[in-house]
Amino acid sequence: MKFIDSHAHLQDPRLHAQLPDLLERSSAAGIDAIVCCGCRESDWEAVAELSLNHSSIIPFFGLHPWYLNELSDQWSENLKGYLTRFPSAGVGEIGVDGKSEAASPEVQAELFSMQLEIASDLGRPVSIHCLKSWQQLLYCLEADSLEKPRFMIHAFSGAPEMVKTLSAMGAYFSFGAALTFNNAKRARTALVKVPADRLLFETDSPDMLPAGKSGEMNEPAFMTETVSAAARILGESADTLAERVYENSRTFFGLKNE
Repeated sequence: MKFIDSHAHLQDPRLHAQLPDLLERSSAAGIDAIVCCGCRESDWEAVAELSLNHSSIIPFFGLHPWYLNELSDQWSENLKGYLTRFPSAGVGEIGVDGKSEAASPEVQAELFSMQLEIASDLGRPVSIHCLKSWQQLLYCLEADSLEKPRFMIHAFSGAPEMVKTLSAMGAYFSFGAALTFNNAKRARTALVKVPADRLLFETDSPDMLPAGKSGEMNEPAFMTETVSAAARILGESADTLAERVYENSRTFFGLKNE
């Protein structure tokens, strides 16, 4: 089986010491590529360096709603600069968060929409964070002036009913280790409703450790645990599911013709 980890944060300082071994374990587990998402200007260069040093790492650059109080006056130009420098890069992790205290909902929506517009102009895929702010997300995505870029909802945590609404807008849905927990009824119910060609998997490394794994940090090699759990929920073989989602991932990240 081959996999693409659709959302991780390998630039996290907690992973620095073990990164060579982590990437070796990922490769042994069948992880073909890892999408490494920047969250603030201060970590974009680390994401860039990882991509330059490791061909399996796909860089994404964005402003996460938790860190909007850290952006510079030149953030837009800086973001466009990184995206120009890396033609295969996407925009993310960006979004809206009802619990974030870094910026008001209005400022979050404005900066989220601006980043969506940059992604749309450059034809780049987007990785979206949304927590307790689903109506705000829909408002931004439904803006008449925006030609929506290709987008995925990372670590989808919305109500199962949201799947239909977002699917109609072109969304992909990425699920992580929450599926490995028996009490994650909302995520499991939502998973079943996702169209077969819109499903992705992720680890969100180094966070979201799967059930039954000891230690403090998650890593891409553990994505096999999520795929196995999803296969049981969906009532199909892990091999069949992995093959389909691998092709979904290649389509979403623009890897089909490589």
